[in-house]
Amino acid sequence: MAETTETKPRLTDAEAVARRAAEICENAKAEEVVLYDVRRNSVLADFYLVASGTSDPHLRALAKHLEKGLAEHGVKCRTLSGTPESRWVIADFGDVLVHLFHPDLRGFYKIDELFAANPVIELDKPKPVVRPKPAARPRK
Repeated sequence: MAETTETKPRLTDAEAVARRAAEICENAKAEEVVLYDVRRNSVLADFYLVASGTSDPHLRALAKHLEKGLAEHGVKCRTLSGTPESRWVIADFGDVLVHLFHPDLRGFYKIDELFAANPVIELDKPKPVVRPKPAARPRK
């Protein structure tokens, strides 16, 4: 039996790419995910996404999830700079630059203060997972 694969819509709008990148980060448990609209102030990109990973392996996983998740929509990572061991990874998706930080380094460089003059795009927060309570065991 042949396996069917679902074709994902191609993302061509920079804001749609940025929102999808933010969603991927949130789904991968990134912390403090903030999307800045820098179209008026930057010639490098239209959107900067800043997120924190809790460890080197988490930063590595976030970068991989971003590359794979956006590639499914036809968006290729142009450049991946830095390493999880450096505690700062930058993924260049053209009009969207993603900065993945270890929380300590994010605080040290005060990256959010650098972008603070730009509008922040409100993100749809994922709905919390509601797990059913375990059934009570019958008494003997």
